[in-house]
Amino acid sequence: QRLAKGTRKLGAREADGYNSAEEVGEGLEKLLRASLAKGALHPEAKAAFAEFGAFCDGSGRWRLRCSRDNEAEVYANRV
Repeated sequence: QRLAKGTRKLGAREADGYNSAEEVGEGLEKLLRASLAKGALHPEAKAAFAEFGAFCDGSGRWRLRCSRDNEAEVYANRV
């Protein structure tokens, strides 16, 4: 439940989207920094996440393809 709650809080912070695809990758790196072995994501990994895990909406903001609510439900209902 704690992971689901934290994921929903993260979704609230991300609600306004990102300015660019690069900012999406930077956001992922910041989120994961404490658990990364080398302290940073490989540049290609950040670029791939931005390309395949986000999209530019009609107003020019970058948003994640998977909603944090959907992700939180996975955590909340895991066995």
